[in-house]
Amino acid sequence: MSGDAEGHQVFGNLTIAHRGGQPLLPDDNNDFPEKWLAAFKWASMSSLIDGIELNTQLSSDHIPMIIHDTWLHQTFDNCHGKVSDYTCAELKEFLFKRKRVRTDVKTNDLYKTEHILTLEKVIQFLQRTKLKIVIEIKEVKHFKLMVSVIDKFYRQYPFLYERSCCSSFLPINLYYLILLNPKIITGLVYLEHTTDGLIQVTDDLGKPLPMFVKYNMFFKLLLDNIYQLFATPLGLSFIGANIILIQKDGVSGNVFKKYRSNNIVIAVWCANTTEEKIWFKSQGATIITDTPLD
Repeated sequence: MSGDAEGHQVFGNLTIAHRGGQPLLPDDNNDFPEKWLAAFKWASMSSLIDGIELNTQLSSDHIPMIIHDTWLHQTFDNCHGKVSDYTCAELKEFLFKRKRVRTDVKTNDLYKTEHILTLEKVIQFLQRTKLKIVIEIKEVKHFKLMVSVIDKFYRQYPFLYERSCCSSFLPINLYYLILLNPKIITGLVYLEHTTDGLIQVTDDLGKPLPMFVKYNMFFKLLLDNIYQLFATPLGLSFIGANIILIQKDGVSGNVFKKYRSNNIVIAVWCANTTEEKIWFKSQGATIITDTPLD
């Protein structure tokens, strides 16, 4: 299968702020929760940033929420369970964990007043900016439901067709999305050692793989090779993707040549050192970085 999306080359040779952007400055005024509007606003005003990357999962009432981790205690104070265990309204009651100890307490403390965002809220804000958006779909359960909601957003907010792409580690998310709306630009997030990521996901969901599977080297090698097929130009064409978002350790000059010759945009994550950024940019790659100010 091949999608009809055009314009994916606009995602080439960009600087994308990982997880929405965060100024790495030793100043309490720049300390705010990850993936909050303050971070997106900061990114929109920076001349060094072309776009943002964010992650979305469904709440129990099927609202796409902006959050990276499956387990809530990794992001919020005094809570337990998974994102999918709570409704959107319930999730908005939790307070973000503070990233560093504050030396003072101010009345405009965002950690006390701001709450988790919905994907639609972020889309509405970004519509007024020039930022491009990489929406990583982290849903691992209700695939068809998630892509149907995203399809609705694209039809409701047409600017997304030109300024956003949807990505996922799971080819099935992209496959269903392109079946529903082939005009959406999509990209596969590729990790060389796929089974390690799968084991982490299943552990996060509280449904770990059997021990004989987790430590079966033949199974891991087989799964890694199957997933690697999806990351080939032919595999990407099958699922309708024309962007590869690849972990930096799996990138070489030959990799760039292979994808460029097939009109596939390469985005590298997470390129955080100055040397990495210079080299990847010299190859025409987009970099996804935690350190956009470096």
